[in-house]
Amino acid sequence: MAMDVKELMMEKGDKIAVGAALLLLVGYAAYAFSPLSEDPSLKQLQDKVTASQAKLQNNPAPAQGKVDFTAMTSAWNADSIAKPAGSKSFVAMFKPKVSANVKGEVGPQPDKPVIKVIMAPVMGAAETELGQVKVKWVDGKIPPGEVAASIAEYELFRQEAGKGWASLAKVKARDYTDTSVEPKKKYAYKVKARTKDKTKDDKQETDFSQVVEATVPSGVAIIYTGGSPQAAAITVRKFMGGAWKEKKYTVLPKNEERNQSGDIGKIEKERDPDTNKLVEVDYRTNFVLVELKSDRFAYKKTERRQKIVDGQLVTEDVEVDADRGRMKAVYTNDEGKTVELWMAEQKEEEK
Repeated sequence: MAMDVKELMMEKGDKIAVGAALLLLVGYAAYAFSPLSEDPSLKQLQDKVTASQAKLQNNPAPAQGKVDFTAMTSAWNADSIAKPAGSKSFVAMFKPKVSANVKGEVGPQPDKPVIKVIMAPVMGAAETELGQVKVKWVDGKIPPGEVAASIAEYELFRQEAGKGWASLAKVKARDYTDTSVEPKKKYAYKVKARTKDKTKDDKQETDFSQVVEATVPSGVAIIYTGGSPQAAAITVRKFMGGAWKEKKYTVLPKNEERNQSGDIGKIEKERDPDTNKLVEVDYRTNFVLVELKSDRFAYKKTERRQKIVDGQLVTEDVEVDADRGRMKAVYTNDEGKTVELWMAEQKEEEK
């Protein structure tokens, strides 16, 4: 039986579907024209549908207008968002908040003062010469991110051995030559910097630099210029008052039996050119002549020689070694050391 229904649906399915549709259509028509179609609820529904259709026909959607992107010329104000001027309009996500009695910055503002820093200078090694000491320094290194203050001046301080510190000079340069020193004395130096700029903690000057020391040379030289085996002609050169002065002496070697001290130099009286008065000038050296002796002095001399080169006679100057007998002075210096000094002659150089 099941197979018969299946085969029937396969063979007559289309015709059965059409028949069912016609049957439903006939049924609906019969209902629509029957007295049941006068149902009030259906009548209200139909009226609402009719009214909606009429509303759509009488109120069509407005046509889309052209957007105006031209610039607005009116100044912005607090009402511009709520009520734009003219026909222009725009949309803002947030309405501005207006606060009363708030002072704003208008126009260029004055530059804020830059707070600067100043660091202690760093001293270099002192340089000594006869009658002077030269000291140098550099500005201290500024930390990263800071601005260096300008230096108005440096003040240098000096300490003589056994005494206290004293101001020596105020300078703008980073070096100073001290010519007020005395021979054979030891000195110490330190420096500080000053500024007129506004600095952190209102610090207008630095701490002191580190201390450097220097010992001044003796400032004395002697020249053995001649004489005899019994006495030497010696010129004393001494640095005094920032300049060299010299005096010639005939010096006998030290001999206690003959009451000869052997001292080289002494205090002299000389006329001061500024005051025209006699003043004492100290030419003492603390050197003592011990002995005068003859020795072989080695030196270089120039000889003119001739030779034949490529058939030509050529003359050339040749430097050769030579020696000769010469007097030598033996003395002790101001440190007690024994020194030998050849008699000086021109155009010859000690080997």
